[in-house]
Amino acid sequence: RFFSEAGHGTAILKGPANARLYPDPRSRQVGDIDIWVDGGRERVVALLKENGLLDTHYPLQYHHARLLPSEHGVAVEAHYRPSSYGNACVQDYLERELQESPPALCPEGFYVPSVRFALVMQLAHIRSHLLGEGVGLRQLTDYYLLLQNSTAEDRRGVAGRLKGMGLWHTAEALMWMFVQMFDLDGERTFVPPHRWRGEWVMKQVTEKGNFGHHTDDYKIGILRFFLRKRWRVVEQIRFEPERSGALLRGELRYWKNVFLRIPLRIKYRSLSLRFHPEITK
Repeated sequence: RFFSEAGHGTAILKGPANARLYPDPRSRQVGDIDIWVDGGRERVVALLKENGLLDTHYPLQYHHARLLPSEHGVAVEAHYRPSSYGNACVQDYLERELQESPPALCPEGFYVPSVRFALVMQLAHIRSHLLGEGVGLRQLTDYYLLLQNSTAEDRRGVAGRLKGMGLWHTAEALMWMFVQMFDLDGERTFVPPHRWRGEWVMKQVTEKGNFGHHTDDYKIGILRFFLRKRWRVVEQIRFEPERSGALLRGELRYWKNVFLRIPLRIKYRSLSLRFHPEITK
């Protein structure tokens, strides 16, 4: 109501919108609330500031701003971009989908985006977390239920665009996992399942969990942690070989920083400089 009265369209992303698709909405574990707000970054942030709703202790992100915690302690993030995935093709598709198929008012009383929007947006979300902190079973179950509630036309429309968005390999992996885990109907496997990628994603999910909360990376010693991080770069290149150039450039930047910071490591007599002011300022 707040955003609507200020002249901004909205749509609830993920969370409660996904819970509607469960046989019992209360069976879905609660996270935060993500709400897309039209108008662009400047207008949305200005509106939040004017009304004292912006959480200034949380830095503005590429795609969203965080609101001050509610009296119930629910975290709410206002998205001025529909996705955290910085691929221009994904952003263009999602923006166009919001215009061509405006969010619809659902029986629960809030607006939700189209199934096509959700299939692309949530696949991009899974990919970002999969190659970053980690993704959990909740996100996979959400996506499975999206597929169950999609039409053949929805799936065909999305599948034809995934390669240009850099999401094809993630979709291949999920289709294999859903066939194994949920006995997904072959009609709904809108891209061919890929066993190796599916097994790799399954390993990431079981070892790291949502946002990496279940990883043992910080309990295995600094040398093993270092080697594991370097090996993950190799695994990511195998998972998405077309991104090998970007991944290798990132690895070269990492090694450049390692050598440039040797004087500071000697100065502080520390292998980690994560919390030192000269690094974090």
